[in-house]
Amino acid sequence: MRDFLMKTYGFQSSDILLITDEEHGSTQVRPTRKEMFNAMAWLVKGAKMHDSLFFHYSGHGGQSPDASGKEADGMDEVIFPVDYDQRGEADSDIIDDELHEALVDTLAPGVRLTAIFDSCHSGTVLDLPYLHSAHGRLRGLGHISKRTQRRGVAPSADVICFAACKDDETSADTREGNVAVGAMSYVSSFFFGLLFRALLKLFSGIYRLSFRQ
Repeated sequence: MRDFLMKTYGFQSSDILLITDEEHGSTQVRPTRKEMFNAMAWLVKGAKMHDSLFFHYSGHGGQSPDASGKEADGMDEVIFPVDYDQRGEADSDIIDDELHEALVDTLAPGVRLTAIFDSCHSGTVLDLPYLHSAHGRLRGLGHISKRTQRRGVAPSADVICFAACKDDETSADTREGNVAVGAMSYVSSFFFGLLFRALLKLFSGIYRLSFRQ
């Protein structure tokens, strides 16, 4: 994805912060819980009207019981930092509430954030107020958390999130160069230059025909 953004859209390496659990030397920043929040803060810091931000997560996702009673299905959608098992703490994952606060709440009006979550159970991982199905249709509002309902309005910024699957589904992998890669990330790297409507239509066909998710 990093190479795609640089080659296709002319991003400079200084425009991109990459954290990965792959070994690339002693200076490589690893996606621990702390560093993931640092990276999200780096992304949104100083963003102003007409700025365009891009966030991509490819990794493990899951669900955990919602203790607050704010989720419509009783579950929080979560992503897992690399130190999740090591920490062994109840709050060592990153839940949808925290992702919304870190990536959406602080954005100024007129900022565009495009997010891709290539992970299991990622359908409403940003807790945005509207959800479109893979067919492009607006889904009913029953999925919206009570917290989002109380907000009453969409974010003042322009935020769109592409998720690899629904909240109750797991995401698919495919193989490229004999390496397992997330299907969502693989498709995105080819077709993200299309208009969002065309991309949604394309994803609908590819995912429903090629991947069981």
